[in-house]
Amino acid sequence: MWWFASSTGHGSSLRGLHASVSPHSNIASAVPFSRAAVLAVSSRTVQAFLILLAFSPALLLMTQVTRYWVDVPYADEWDISLVFDKHFDSGVDWRTLFCQHNESRKPFPRLIILGLGLLSGFDVRWEICVILLCASLISLNLFLMLRQVPERSWHERLFLLTLCNLLLFSPAQWINWLTGIQMVAFIPPLMLTWGLLLNASNARIWPKTAGTCLAAFVGTYSYANGMLLWALLCPLELLGIRRHPNQSRTGLLILPRLLYAISAASSILFYFHDYHTPPQSPPFSATLEDPVRTLSFLLTWMGGPFSSEGSRHSTSVAMAMGGSILAAFVIGLKSAFRAGSNCRFRLYPWIVLGFYSLMSGMITSAGRVGDGMGVARVSRYVSFSLYLPIAAAVVLWLTRSRRRWAIVACGVWTAALLFFHGEAASDSMKRMKRFSQSLHDGRLALQLHTIYRDEGALEFLYPDHNHVLRRFNALKRRGLLNFSAVDSGLIGVHAWDMRQPVTSCGFVDWCTQLNPDLVECSGWAYLTPRRASASNVILAWRAAGGEVRPCALFPIRASRPDVAAVFGERTSLISGFHGRARLPPERPSQVIVSGWTVDIEEGIAYELRGRFSVTTGMTPKLKDEPSPERPRGG
Repeated sequence: MWWFASSTGHGSSLRGLHASVSPHSNIASAVPFSRAAVLAVSSRTVQAFLILLAFSPALLLMTQVTRYWVDVPYADEWDISLVFDKHFDSGVDWRTLFCQHNESRKPFPRLIILGLGLLSGFDVRWEICVILLCASLISLNLFLMLRQVPERSWHERLFLLTLCNLLLFSPAQWINWLTGIQMVAFIPPLMLTWGLLLNASNARIWPKTAGTCLAAFVGTYSYANGMLLWALLCPLELLGIRRHPNQSRTGLLILPRLLYAISAASSILFYFHDYHTPPQSPPFSATLEDPVRTLSFLLTWMGGPFSSEGSRHSTSVAMAMGGSILAAFVIGLKSAFRAGSNCRFRLYPWIVLGFYSLMSGMITSAGRVGDGMGVARVSRYVSFSLYLPIAAAVVLWLTRSRRRWAIVACGVWTAALLFFHGEAASDSMKRMKRFSQSLHDGRLALQLHTIYRDEGALEFLYPDHNHVLRRFNALKRRGLLNFSAVDSGLIGVHAWDMRQPVTSCGFVDWCTQLNPDLVECSGWAYLTPRRASASNVILAWRAAGGEVRPCALFPIRASRPDVAAVFGERTSLISGFHGRARLPPERPSQVIVSGWTVDIEEGIAYELRGRFSVTTGMTPKLKDEPSPERPRGG
């Protein structure tokens, strides 16, 4: 009868009497309390786990970036570094800042590079920190955009934020994470997301107009597709789509509209003043000649974040994923417009973000389809293509039907995104490591170019290796760059004739002559005086009574457990080298080949044990026996 009493007017008194006479009253009152406490603790634990999960992509990526970054300029950074010459000679003027570079005018990135370079000695890792900061601010803006969506639970928002961060901090754009100049790919999206938050707020029309004009201007003069921000960030009040709460008369919008139109027109007209098409750009006629190929290029470009470049079917996978992403975005748009004006306004930032990515892809397709389908999957374009799947996922999940089939369809599509994203991320991490090794090789070639000019490693840094050396020497004269070239006389006749002690710094294990002018060798090197790992081996040859002539530069990156077992140092594990060297055909018929390692920090060269006599048409012969205390073998 207790449940009946609870439903009558005397329920409260009877419940009190029942509690007072029941021998289990303490247990009965404690059970609901303990269950609520357990649920509260469990809810906080789940929330903390989801927050950690949401920000784990950024933390993991930053760990990998700081592991692989190298303080050497790459590609266009050598051209941008001309701003330092201007600064030290006559001062930077507006012509220097706004001059065209490829298809873009980059005054704001130039100012950032100049300021950071003067503070750090042009250490590009500072610029990479700016890239990571921009990506983190974009992630924060995406979180604030998710908070504006009403009637959604916190765990659903954290799930969508995790999905956004997985794509935003994807290793698929590995080249953007390791080259400082690629900050140009992060500034326009940062300005766009900031402007979208400002547009969706209840700020007054004048601050909103001024803020969006500033965001669009900074985006325009950071990268070429930043001009899209003028069309995408126009305040909704100026378009007549939304009525501001503090807006009383339509006539008050005339001046803000005039300001926005004049700012957009003057910014774009000045951008194209004295503009010239870069010579390496393919003809625009290729876009119109084959529309099907252009569409395929666009779909491949959109699926770039989910494509493994090492896979045989990478282009097909990227095209299929691009088609599914475009279809999901269109379905989400259709559902948003059916849901009413309030839903459309709440999803307005995400819709605009998707159109920004889509329009960027259309511009890229029109300008790059002539270069081939492989260009659509290059890593640097992922910085723009990733915002379409982000927008499609958010709009689709937030406007989906509550029917089971709709939830299952969204889940299957999201699972496909995560699966292919995982494959692409795994492949991209390998490419990030190889790219970092190539940067190390280029930096090493710059430091040793006075002894041997490794044109292949220098051309990786810039297609014209002579330009790289000119810029390197110019920057060093300005007191920039935190590494220097070694003395050109470290390897010479006197160094060759010096007798090395038994505790040599390495050994050329074997040398094989592949043809009259090509030899292959292998060995190890370790800086025993400093108990530090060596970074290089220079192979050199010498005729009887002649001077030493370097012929190859080998970076040290092979694992040698046998060497580590002898020295007992962890730094000696990576001490092996292997490579091929081409001897000049005009050399004498018989020469002696030897290896050297250069201690770049101390400026000392050490000859490795193991000299080989190379005679044209014969197998190289070992001139001296190895030390029994030192490991050998390939």
